[in-house]
Amino acid sequence: PVFRVDRVLARKDAIYPATVVGKPPQEDYYIGEALEDMMLPLLKMIKPAIRDVWAYPETGFHPLAVVSVTERYKHEGLKCAFSILGEGQLSLTKVVVIVDGGVDVRDFRKVSSEIAKNFDPEDDLYLIAPTAQDTLDFTGPAMNEGSRMIIDATSGGKAGREPVEVSLPSASEIHGDVVALSSLGPAVLMVKVRSGFNSEAVREALARHPVVGGGFKMHVLVSEDVPFDSTMMLLWGWFTRFDPMTDVHPASVEVSGNRLKFGAPIIIDATWKPGYRKPVEFDPDKEQQVLKNWASYGIPG
Repeated sequence: PVFRVDRVLARKDAIYPATVVGKPPQEDYYIGEALEDMMLPLLKMIKPAIRDVWAYPETGFHPLAVVSVTERYKHEGLKCAFSILGEGQLSLTKVVVIVDGGVDVRDFRKVSSEIAKNFDPEDDLYLIAPTAQDTLDFTGPAMNEGSRMIIDATSGGKAGREPVEVSLPSASEIHGDVVALSSLGPAVLMVKVRSGFNSEAVREALARHPVVGGGFKMHVLVSEDVPFDSTMMLLWGWFTRFDPMTDVHPASVEVSGNRLKFGAPIIIDATWKPGYRKPVEFDPDKEQQVLKNWASYGIPG
């Protein structure tokens, strides 16, 4: 494979080598992409059912990985998901989505189509807690503690249905605390809400709306600072701000023997919460100073 290196800049004879990380895209975004491409052949060799894996750099890598598999028997994809969660740094993955081999795991809208077609939360949603958590993930109940979520969107043994795109209503039709609506493919409704919103009232309003209530498998609530004009920022605003065990709210929960059955839609509260670390922002004065002096730094670009 050919790796892009033009997004990582370096000054000749630098006295303090460092990598810029944080809100995407930064240098870690492109370094991580290259590492994923380099390690995939090895992962496929030791786990033959896996066709492709993509940990999304938009989310900071560990919050979301999509795995495509070729299933020889029912639930083999689930086996692969658990094996991913037991493999080195991949064990820190917060959300694993399993899809059929041949699905483009790097295109979340195509992944969303598979979720819309094959995912039934009653049988295909798995929550695991408590677990260890990535040190940089601040969404869990304590440092290095959190939970995991597996979404099985493979087609094996399922009836499936072709997803249908729906026209979104205006935000005001849903609830006064809803600022904007967008979609990430046919399975995921993105909902921007006001600060201090009434969580229970908004969730109920979404679930009972005739268009969005039954038209999307997932409703994701995000804060007002999340841009809706960029898939990258939608994924960043979603996966960096929720803990599966605490912030996933199914429409219904039924106890069946020793397991729980979840009803759709699955509402995920990915809003900014008290105690979360503030996003890193550029100081505007320093930014202008750097731009003004860029030619003197000896860094191409």
